[in-house]
Amino acid sequence: SVADGLRSIASPRLFLLFTLESLAYWGVNALGMWALALALGLPIGFGETIGVMGIMAIGMLLPAGPGLFGSFQLGAALGLALYLPDAIVTREGALFIFLLYTCQAVFVSLAGLIPLYALKLPLSSLIRSR
Repeated sequence: SVADGLRSIASPRLFLLFTLESLAYWGVNALGMWALALALGLPIGFGETIGVMGIMAIGMLLPAGPGLFGSFQLGAALGLALYLPDAIVTREGALFIFLLYTCQAVFVSLAGLIPLYALKLPLSSLIRSR
């Protein structure tokens, strides 16, 4: 039913809302990535951060293991390599990639607890459902 959902784009109002929400989502991601890069001393601008994020998004389209482990790191490294020298990518860039992945994995995991709590489901129900 994915095609049914895409029919809503024909509505100018829904298309505008979808576009604004998408821009907000990607904008917040880019700001977070840029803040982390600046905190680690990476000499990268906001526009370049958006470029790195775009390369990561393309890289994550490839088949990957659980949690996008591997393709996330490769996409981030390739994106950084477009703008920074190899010496920085392999040192500060590697720390940036590690922290970026860790922060996002922790955030997604914690955010996943909200629906469990709201639905009054114990964590053990995740194990039993398998």
